[in-house]
Amino acid sequence: MKVALGGGSVLIWKPDEAIDDSTLALVDCDLCFDGMREEVLNLEVCKTGMLLNLGQVEAIRKLKPHTRVIASRWVVARKSETRVRARIVAKDIARGPSAKQLGYSSPTPSVEGLGLVLSVISEYDMRIRGLDISHAFMHSPLGSESVVLKMPLSVNMLDGSVAYLNLDKALNGLRDASLRWLTLLSDTIKRVGVWADNLEPCIYQGTVSHRGKTVGLVCLVVYVDDILLGSSCEKAEQVVVDAIASVVPTKTTGMVMPSQEGGGSLTFIGRTVVRRPGEKALWLSVDPEYLTPCFKDYGVKKGSSAAPDVAAFLEKTDEQSTKPLTAEGYQVFRKCLGKLLWLAQTRHDVKAWLSLVGSVQSNPTVAADQALKAILRFLFDDRYTQLRMPSESLELTCDGGRVMTQLNVWSDDRTPHIDSINERASQDLSSLT
Repeated sequence: MKVALGGGSVLIWKPDEAIDDSTLALVDCDLCFDGMREEVLNLEVCKTGMLLNLGQVEAIRKLKPHTRVIASRWVVARKSETRVRARIVAKDIARGPSAKQLGYSSPTPSVEGLGLVLSVISEYDMRIRGLDISHAFMHSPLGSESVVLKMPLSVNMLDGSVAYLNLDKALNGLRDASLRWLTLLSDTIKRVGVWADNLEPCIYQGTVSHRGKTVGLVCLVVYVDDILLGSSCEKAEQVVVDAIASVVPTKTTGMVMPSQEGGGSLTFIGRTVVRRPGEKALWLSVDPEYLTPCFKDYGVKKGSSAAPDVAAFLEKTDEQSTKPLTAEGYQVFRKCLGKLLWLAQTRHDVKAWLSLVGSVQSNPTVAADQALKAILRFLFDDRYTQLRMPSESLELTCDGGRVMTQLNVWSDDRTPHIDSINERASQDLSSLT
């Protein structure tokens, strides 16, 4: 198929076979071809670069010796029964200085930062709006750097030769693509009075101005191309949205209104944020089905209310317990541990257990596998837990403007008390959630 690209035209060839890069499952070739065509069209719409042949690339390298020529490949993902996404991703392999030495950065907000922003939004009963940015990298200028992308072989010149793209914009896979996008976003919203935090560069806050007048307060959490926007009023919210939409295509993914306007829910980076009508508090949770694949892999069909004694599993020294996992068992173990560690970002009660299991993840044993299964049993019946902000714990009381807290401290130097400590800790954590 012939399509326009970068001031010329290229041919896109339909693949004989296509595989989802995440699941390694075969995907429909016709749908994959539709995704490939859509990607090249997006490159053209975003004015990502100028089409070149090999001779033109060599001429550029003579004029600019520091020009980088980077290969690329297709990354395929099956999004639904009727859609396959295909992206051209640069293979910007690290050579020489590290990304840190070069000044490149791909930051993401910490879960503590997200929790802090949600707490502020809850306290002041602010509006929340979820935003999704389409092709954030493709809209982000590269600056003075000279980069030429060698297109995949399925995209070539009309004479069949290799096609190249002299990039003006960033692209998935470039080491500094995320930095370019954050720079574009920061420069854009700074114009309406919103600034990045010094310690958390993906968290923004400020007093929004419009036509010389202050209209309200906002705070943002930016996770690559997903944005959570909290605002004190609709006008401030819309000013920020309009500013972002002026440079990149922006889509609203959800809204949560103030308590007296009915609340609502939205999903941000896999987590559900809910406000109930008439209640300022926010509830943060993960889809209860998130761990279903892990329960299936480990054959967990029944839960346990007892807190798992992870240390006892890891301290076993019998021959069976100390056997290393098989290659297949290791893959299952690593996949499940990864999902649990992501869950733990909003389930602080399981962090200590997972830190113990994670300490042996490079060479897990049967005992470590049993410990992981014990954690899954505990979570089987506990997967509907939600994190409330602010907490309703009875141990937090206000007194004359001060917040009184009760701190419980235990020592593990007396082994007989470990079981009772685990049980008490489980009860305390359950009361908090």
